[in-house]
Amino acid sequence: MSYETQKAFQTGVVVTITETLPPSDKMLAFLLERLLPNEYGQKKHIELSADDAFLKFLEKMEQDNQLERSDNARVIEHIPAQSSPTL
Repeated sequence: MSYETQKAFQTGVVVTITETLPPSDKMLAFLLERLLPNEYGQKKHIELSADDAFLKFLEKMEQDNQLERSDNARVIEHIPAQSSPTL
């Protein structure tokens, strides 16, 4: 990256110069990931057989069902018992 700037000296002379910044590795990696994601993007490649994928699906469904059951149980626990009015 380059930009123009002016420098003033004690003698009163003002000079316009072009300053150049060194390239940044992080910026280059960022630009490559954004502009060419298929070649330089961070990919996570996980191979699963159909059996493994189905078993993971079943495990997820079971976890969701357990959460639903536990949420319903908590609601039932918090229902106050009805008492008969005292006179």
